Amino acid sequence: MKIIRAPVEVDVKKGWPISIRWQNRRWSVTQVSDWWVARERWWSREEERVYFRLVTDRGVVEVYRSGDDWTLARLFD
Repeated sequence: MKIIRAPVEVDVKKGWPISIRWQNRRWSVTQVSDWWVARERWWSREEERVYFRLVTDRGVVEVYRSGDDWTLARLFD
């Protein structure tokens, strides 16, 4: 597993990720294997992140959405 924490573009259909684009590559989502919500305090404000563990055509990844921003959190070997 590699921790990445980099901005990523995510295409969504009905609230679920269907593809991601990172480093000029498109990864098609074949399955959402898990999702969860984490609420954390970050400095003086509370942040809500919605995490998705995705099976893609290039491997398993974990992304999260915070507001309108998406982040690639982890790549799994």
